[in-house]
Amino acid sequence: MRTVLITGANKGIGFATAQYFLERGDKVVITGRNEQKLREAVVRLGGNVDYAVWDVSDIHAGAAVLRSVHERVGAIDVIVNNAGIVTDEDISGSDFLTKTEQAWDKTMNTNLKGLFFAVQAEAKYMIEHEIRGHIVNVCSETGFRPAHNAYRISKWGAVGLTKGLAKKLAPYGIILNGVAPGETATEILRQKEGEPRRLNSPRGEQAMPREIAEAIYFVAGSKNMIGSVLLSDGGRGLN
Repeated sequence: MRTVLITGANKGIGFATAQYFLERGDKVVITGRNEQKLREAVVRLGGNVDYAVWDVSDIHAGAAVLRSVHERVGAIDVIVNNAGIVTDEDISGSDFLTKTEQAWDKTMNTNLKGLFFAVQAEAKYMIEHEIRGHIVNVCSETGFRPAHNAYRISKWGAVGLTKGLAKKLAPYGIILNGVAPGETATEILRQKEGEPRRLNSPRGEQAMPREIAEAIYFVAGSKNMIGSVLLSDGGRGLN
């Protein structure tokens, strides 16, 4: 049984990933910014699950959160960095010429700066406790496409960060990879979770959160994948 920490896991892909690991006998700790929503998610998940409040945009919070979780539940073997945001500005598809610094900073502080310092804290934690563990960054298929808004650029950065840090951390026995979902039927896209919309892609519709969870689980168990970012996009990148 492994202990798995998942950021941004009170709903969406993070919640589905928590369910997936729990069903396979792992212990799970979910994190997020809102304690009440985390408590509700724990009740819905049931089983061997705990929670910790962690806003990854607070770059100084990670070390304390990891230390607290370690003291409560023991060594953390797998960390899934799933926390991320999409601003209304990027959802609306507003023109590049009207993008604002406020929306840029809000996106980057969570999706890229927050991710960078979360992985830094996680790596220091694993090295300190001599844990030969896995870190999985949830990226996006948009990180492989031309970028014209903060969200896509943040995901370009997430892909590059995953590949760059994987080589740095491998000598410590820390295996770092990523999963890049395509559009998934979750609330982050301002829609009802679990009701996929039609897409212009080979599959023809959005993924379900559980399908992304399957990819994350697979990557988190691989010993030979290092610095890979696994696409799970329904073939959308083929368009």
